[in-house]
Amino acid sequence: MHSTYLISCKMSTNRSTINEKEVSFFKNLSEGWWKEDSGLQLLHETNRMMGAFVQDELFRTGLKTQDAPGGGQVKILEVGCGGGFLTEILARMDCEVTAIDVAPELVEIAKNHASSDPVTSKTTYIAQSIEDHTKHNADKYDIVISNFVLEHVDDKEYFLESCTKCVKRGGLFIVSAISKTIWSWLMINLHERVCGYVPSGTHDWNMCITAQDTHKMIRKNNFEIIETRGYFHNILTGKLSWWSEWSLAYVIEAKKLY
Repeated sequence: MHSTYLISCKMSTNRSTINEKEVSFFKNLSEGWWKEDSGLQLLHETNRMMGAFVQDELFRTGLKTQDAPGGGQVKILEVGCGGGFLTEILARMDCEVTAIDVAPELVEIAKNHASSDPVTSKTTYIAQSIEDHTKHNADKYDIVISNFVLEHVDDKEYFLESCTKCVKRGGLFIVSAISKTIWSWLMINLHERVCGYVPSGTHDWNMCITAQDTHKMIRKNNFEIIETRGYFHNILTGKLSWWSEWSLAYVIEAKKLY
């Protein structure tokens, strides 16, 4: 359950979120990204849920309306797009989507898959870190989204700071992650080592973060928290749903104040 974000070593700052183990792991998954038997079905499901959530928020906030669903071109940045699961869903909402990931192999897979559809082919894919992207794209996007990426970076505060810098005043930041609780530890082990819902080694529980800690980091960047929802995956039925608890996995929506 992730949406890969791997930070490039070639950075002008000493501060970095790179984790070499994560880089190696997700590069090894790149060839099977869009294959049905790749073991990434749960990732597909989480991205469909995120897509539906974003679509609801587009209408709730007035960025799009029922009378004119196309509206203006809403600018969305996806940080850590991986092979483009969520990116393509967002592109089909008639939004102007930019998707970045620092794993060039995954960016190429995303580009190639999107190229066969005249709608998704309009997406701008860039092999770039969020730190580098922020330098020339501050206050640019209506919505910035990072879907199950936070638990794969080392410097979470820097990652969130960089993401939020790209959001326009009044715009939205949406981030999802695996929580760091005893329940999420059990979930990771069941999903990866017992049931095989995701490839073994996808998550390192020590790199996870609670929703409460993520809230604190987001608020530091002049944001107010609008909503937090929990994810629940029933390992017996395979059904994924929203729930009120944040102890397993969560999505946070926040609005930029100034």
